[in-house]
Amino acid sequence: MDKKKLYRKRTMEEVAKRFSYTVDNASDSVDSSDPARQTVDTAIDTTRFAGRESAEVIKSYSKKLKAKSASEENRPSDSLRSESVRASPENPESKKAESKKLQKDKIKRDYAKKAREAQKGAKTAGKKGAKAGKKAAEDTGSAVSAAMQKITEFIAEHPVETILGALVIIILLAFMSTLNSCGMIFGGVSGGSVSATYTAEDADIRGAETDYQAKEAVLRTKMNSVESQYPGYDEYRTDYGTIGHNAWHLASVLTVIHQDFTRADVQGSLTNLFDAQYTFTVTSQSETRYRTERRTGYSLVYDYDEDGVAVGSHYVPYTYYVQVPYTYTILTAKMVNNGLDNVINNLGLSADDLELYEYLSQTKGEKAHLF
Repeated sequence: MDKKKLYRKRTMEEVAKRFSYTVDNASDSVDSSDPARQTVDTAIDTTRFAGRESAEVIKSYSKKLKAKSASEENRPSDSLRSESVRASPENPESKKAESKKLQKDKIKRDYAKKAREAQKGAKTAGKKGAKAGKKAAEDTGSAVSAAMQKITEFIAEHPVETILGALVIIILLAFMSTLNSCGMIFGGVSGGSVSATYTAEDADIRGAETDYQAKEAVLRTKMNSVESQYPGYDEYRTDYGTIGHNAWHLASVLTVIHQDFTRADVQGSLTNLFDAQYTFTVTSQSETRYRTERRTGYSLVYDYDEDGVAVGSHYVPYTYYVQVPYTYTILTAKMVNNGLDNVINNLGLSADDLELYEYLSQTKGEKAHLF
């Protein structure tokens, strides 16, 4: 057999083997739980079918080349053949040539039949993929069908190049399917069963907000009436933070915890959140202090006559000051706002729940009209 033909035969067989191996690996590279797996499997099955058909056609074509080469080796030289033609009155060489022509025609017909079968299989698989998938599956099936049609058209003339092109298509399909899967995964926020919107009724969400504000109003009243609630102290000290919260944070965390809640359902959570956000303390203390007091004293004064004889006496008042100890009482009222967002982030929620909370807070639960 001619070296070039032998090399071409071995190359085509090797490419066919690698094509089959690559298709198998492409199928294994997609996770079985991936939502786009059906689309990818359909594309890979279609391409694998075309690859097998191509390999069989190449193998058949190689056998025929081998048979043709052996026939040419056994054929007499041109000079002998010419002499034989001239010597034979019936010209048997013409019959042989006609037989070979018929054999070539048969080979071409078999080859065309294989190509048509491969094209038919590709179209059938493409239709199944279109029914199984959504729009992405339909687009992929169309691309695969087009690719398979190109393969069947050029496989006769360019078997090696066609198979290499199919490999490129397989890689692209796997990559596109992976991207499609990622898009489907990240399209949701937390991947859980909770919707990325406020699922409760508007009235219940506003009612929960009103109840939380009522708790803050009670706290504000308590802060402003410390002296009347705790009378009798020498001094009142206050250290108050700002009262307030983000209504969207409250609605978001209630949605994460209770999902589709009612106003009555969340009263316990409102109390727990409020107690964690606000810390109000009142402490009293006493200490010993000293103050300066004014006192009045009396001095005994004797009265004398002209001769210096004491004739009487009387008392004369005078003023003096002393340091007197006493107990000093102090009442200190302090309110700390720990921040609702900080409280929520320290509730022990899962990473998915925190991610959903952040998303709901940013998008306002797709209900920006609430507050």
